[in-house]
Amino acid sequence: MSFVQRYGINVLFPANVISKKSDDIYEDEADKKKHKKPIKTDKDLINARLLENGILFEDIQSLPQIQVGVAQAVENLMRTQAFNSVQIELDTNVDDDNNDDNANSTQQQQQQSTEYHTTGNPHKLNVILDEKNWYSLYIGGGVKHEGMEEAMNSSTMLPKAQFETRNVGNSQMAPVTDPGSVYWGIDWTLGLRDIVPRKHTEIPYGTDSSPEIVMQSGSNLIHSIKWEARTNGGWTDNKYQPTVGLDGFCLAELAGPPGDVGFAKAQGGAAIHIPMGELFVSDNNDSTTSASTFLDNISLHATCAGGVLQPISYDGICKGPTISDRFFTGGPMQLRGFLPAGIGPRTKAGGSTTPGGDAMGGNLYYTASLAASVAPPSGMLAEYGVRLFAFANAGTLVGLSPFTNNYNRLQQQQPVTWTQVAQSTRTAAGVGISGGTPMGRVEVTYAWPLRYGPRDARRNFQFGFGLSFG
Repeated sequence: MSFVQRYGINVLFPANVISKKSDDIYEDEADKKKHKKPIKTDKDLINARLLENGILFEDIQSLPQIQVGVAQAVENLMRTQAFNSVQIELDTNVDDDNNDDNANSTQQQQQQSTEYHTTGNPHKLNVILDEKNWYSLYIGGGVKHEGMEEAMNSSTMLPKAQFETRNVGNSQMAPVTDPGSVYWGIDWTLGLRDIVPRKHTEIPYGTDSSPEIVMQSGSNLIHSIKWEARTNGGWTDNKYQPTVGLDGFCLAELAGPPGDVGFAKAQGGAAIHIPMGELFVSDNNDSTTSASTFLDNISLHATCAGGVLQPISYDGICKGPTISDRFFTGGPMQLRGFLPAGIGPRTKAGGSTTPGGDAMGGNLYYTASLAASVAPPSGMLAEYGVRLFAFANAGTLVGLSPFTNNYNRLQQQQPVTWTQVAQSTRTAAGVGISGGTPMGRVEVTYAWPLRYGPRDARRNFQFGFGLSFG
């Protein structure tokens, strides 16, 4: 037993990642090589998992240490539910070229480490993956992206069947008295999503994100139906730089089998824009003409938005929502004075780029803002429709979706209370300048966060581009 504890092995980098396929279907070795099943899993991800679980490449480790690291890596890979089986074995057949290239490093390691009995040659790890068969279905086409994945890259190919209708009306921008068109549609989505943790900039194949993000990595299948309705600025005088009118949206989404995740999501928002001349000037005589002209250049703006996400397990068939499904709050056009995904639940520690912790998203959010804008009296800014504005906004993001354990069951989560919503509300105030372009709304703001948490990501000066006032 003492000899086994001190038996050292030097594992070469990187590990061989191969696909598992029965050998009896091949006629000979040439046929086996010709029809070798291609691997679909990112090999960098597999090597990163080995590193995270204690496999130190190009360094001598004891046999029990390697056994523990291999067992943990297999368990974590199986949690992704992307494989039927995962096998990791030690390959003792190392090419002579590799022996020559690593001879000097191996001798140096053996001279430096005298606490292990080592073999003469280094070895490779073979990671044999039996991948599940994923099939893609495309109806129509398109790529959909929601939320903000701060600590991972999410690539999604989603088939979409869309049914839409438009009310008969003026297709140009129209005032409130003559509403424009309203869009509503039903989307059916079935797609395979892949969550890959952000890679480390210095450590090869290492991740630069928290363990909570790494636990959610891997593929998952989403199947959902979504209904939404939007005015798209059709009830305002200007879609991107409104001074009078109403705007709003609402949507509801239900996800479930045959997908891997289950949830119900609802979102909504509204905005009202009122010229001050309509509020304070009621007569049209000469004495009030100048006052009305001045107040007409000033508009008041009030916006609000919110959403709620409820996990549904379907009696244990589906997992809870992933980080791709949750809400993220912060940034220009939403909660000025805070960075995108700057508030809400965070991990205890993050990567090198997010030392305060990675944003995990939430299940309930709201934002609200009050603003007043004025057009410059004359000059080039007035000619291009630029407006100066002052604002105050508030918002919060609370609640975490449960995740699955080894038995694919939903864990309990604490219900969100109104006291928690009130106590976690963030506020900020500031000034800015905005303009409408054919591509969207552009604004530059300077905000002072008034109420914030110690781990919130704040930003005073911000540049924003969007499709609505906020």
